Amino acid sequence: KNKTLINPTYYIDLPIEEQNVTFNDEKLNFRGWFLLPGEYVVHFNEKIKLPLDRTGIVVHRSSLYRQGGYINSPLWDPLYQSGENTMSTVMHINWAIFIEENARLAQCYILSNQEVSKGYDGQWRDGRAY
Repeated sequence: KNKTLINPTYYIDLPIEEQNVTFNDEKLNFRGWFLLPGEYVVHFNEKIKLPLDRTGIVVHRSSLYRQGGYINSPLWDPLYQSGENTMSTVMHINWAIFIEENARLAQCYILSNQEVSKGYDGQWRDGRAY
C-alpha cells in the first residue's frame, strides 16, 4: 500500500525556558516557552484512542485565542489513536506569547457517529506526529 510520507527536517524541539518575574514585590517563576509568530506542533500530555463509533476534534481554548494563538485540528476518524506518549496538533501564533508548561491550550470534542466497519488505518496511526 503506497502512502504519502512527510519528512519534516525543519522541525526543532524547543527547550523549556525559565522566566522569573516580580509582581507586587513577589518573585514568580514560570516554566514554558516564549514563542514568536509562526506555526508549532504541540504534543499534549493526554492520549486518545477512538472506538469505531466516535470521531474527535481538538479546539483551542478561548484563553489561547485571546492571546493571539489558535489550533488547527483535523477530524480524527474512528479508530484513530495517539501514540504511547501524547496526541499532537498544530498551533498558530499571531504575535509573541509565553506558554506555560502544562497550560490548558485546547479541549478535545468526541462526537458520536454511526459505527463504521473499518476505522482509520493511515500513516499517522499510533501517534507518529512526523
